[in-house]
This record gives sequence, structure tokens and C-alpha cells, in this order.
Amino acid sequence: MRIVLQHHGLSSNSSPTGRDADRPLALAGRATVSSVARQLQARGDDAIERVISSPLTRSMQTAELMRDLLGVPADVEPIPALGPLSCEPMELVSILQTIGRSSPHTLVVAQRTEVELAAYGMCLPRVRKVDAGRGPNDRTLPDGFPPGALVSLRLREQHWRVDYALGVPEHER
Repeated sequence: MRIVLQHHGLSSNSSPTGRDADRPLALAGRATVSSVARQLQARGDDAIERVISSPLTRSMQTAELMRDLLGVPADVEPIPALGPLSCEPMELVSILQTIGRSSPHTLVVAQRTEVELAAYGMCLPRVRKVDAGRGPNDRTLPDGFPPGALVSLRLREQHWRVDYALGVPEHER
């Protein structure tokens, strides 16, 4: 089982309504998300089967773009709990662990804070420092998730473990 957590793409500085939640993806954000989608496809992993997203406009647009580029036949599912500070961190982790166990290959798009909280919460206590001589079970989470970046987590031996990260600088992987 795999869950892919993605920080939404770079957004515009303003929104048509003046509300932060309504800020759309910027053109540069679309380009980054497209690049990360190509990298994900090039890995040849099992296909994403489900896409869920924060209700933020930029998250939904990122999720819809990823869905289209990856050829996922399902609609993007907005999940209010993925919105900024919509629930307690461990509640968010619990929700995503349940989703990850029930849907074999899921993409989750949200704001950076929620992606980082979920990734660290799901991988604890197994997050380790990177050691080039070790296998994928020993990878660590990147230091931050720039817009469009993602991390793939796999369920192994009853624990979520970092598989790989895309869209982050090489020195942070």
C-alpha cells in the first residue's frame, strides 16, 4: 500500500475574492506540478487510483492537474479535514492512515503544514537520517516541502516508511 503526500503547487499572491483559501495555482505552480507528475510516471510505480485534496482552491487545482496528467479515472475528493488547521495533528494522521490502508494507491494534496505533519506523524518512530549505504526503509523525510513537492510512503511491516521524495532539492532528500 502506498500513499503519496503532495504540497500544492505555487499559488498566486492574490485571489478573486480576497480570501487566502481562494488563491489559484500560478503558472509556475502548474509547471512544477506537471514536472513532478512526469517524474512520478517515470518511476513506473503502481498507478494512483484515488486522489483526495484539501478544499483550498490551489490544492484542488493541483490535485485535478495531477489526476489528469496521471490518467486517474476518478474525481478528486475534497476532504475538509485536510484544510489548514482543520483538525488536530494526530487526528489528521489517523484519517490518512485509514485512507492509506483502505485505498492501495492514493494521492493526497494539501497545504505544506498538513503534508509535513501527516508525513512525520505517519512515519514516527521510524524516521531516520539518510545513509547512502542503506535501502529505502532507511530514507528520511526531506527538510521541508517546496510547492509541488511530494513524498511517497509505503506500508511495510505494519509501519509507514518513506519510499522517495520528488520535487525537493537533492541535498534535502
